[in-house]
Amino acid sequence: MPWTPPPPDVPPHDARLDPFRDRAGVLLTTDAVEVGRVFVAAETWWTREAGHLWWSRWSAPTEIVHGHLVLADGAGPATVTDWLSTGEELTEDLREWASGSFSYAGTAYRVVWLDEEESARVREVILEGTPDGPGRDRAG
Repeated sequence: MPWTPPPPDVPPHDARLDPFRDRAGVLLTTDAVEVGRVFVAAETWWTREAGHLWWSRWSAPTEIVHGHLVLADGAGPATVTDWLSTGEELTEDLREWASGSFSYAGTAYRVVWLDEEESARVREVILEGTPDGPGRDRAG
């Protein structure tokens, strides 16, 4: 039994994530004022099904969302955070994002998804200095 999950023979691919895979969005208030940026990345994830340490048995790999948020609504210092979205929460998030909405801490924003080029620029700014930052090989 491995200490860490084994690499998958075929990486998982959740087609529902494709419109948001490595994509950034601009968050707007109901008055169309920009208050933040969000970056969404798909990651491979496993769940420990049994065992401890190197005696672990792992689930089949699945894709989840690792989101990054910078929110500066003028009410105080900027909020910088990240989150994981899986299962039913991911299904609900995808439905919300597809409708042009994004919720954080009980507040709903309108989200405008950016193209690949602009998303790459936002990713560099949001993830600068983090383990997921610009130097990370996204393919592996």
